[in-house]
Amino acid sequence: MSQHQIDDTLRNQIESWSRASSIVFSQRKYRAIGAATFVVFATLYLFTLPATYTGGRVGLVSLRLLTPTLATFSVIMAGLVAVIVSFTAYTIRLGGSASSATTTTGFVGSVLPPLLCCSPLLPILAASVVGVFPAAFGVSGFIQGVMATYEVEILTGATLVLVYAATQNANGVTECSV
Repeated sequence: MSQHQIDDTLRNQIESWSRASSIVFSQRKYRAIGAATFVVFATLYLFTLPATYTGGRVGLVSLRLLTPTLATFSVIMAGLVAVIVSFTAYTIRLGGSASSATTTTGFVGSVLPPLLCCSPLLPILAASVVGVFPAAFGVSGFIQGVMATYEVEILTGATLVLVYAATQNANGVTECSV
């Protein structure tokens, strides 16, 4: 792909986001949906992302260890989820086919990293299969270690998945509104 084609594609995607945002967020109901989704997910991310440093404990202790990087990821990812949910709700209301695959991928991509690195999810899953596979506890620790070591890269990947999902849903909004 040439630089000109990349520039055109990027310009088209930005225009699609802009049109979809003006269509969807011009209505009070979707601004409220977006705001409520943002608050819920920002709270979720602000409490779960720092849990890497708390031994997996989630609560007020997480906020004491919140770094500017994690706070930034929390806000960006919550904003993207809010946009995805609002775009999807609008598209479904119009009877269009919201991209459920990209919405699901975006949602899973945004929720899975904090759950894997920062919660007792992996040890619980390992404990449930330890009778069948005795090394399961070692595997969960390894995965949590990788998640903690490459936290910024993993969160960047999750953010890019959310951008992709939001872009697909923005295209759906503009197609439904024509």
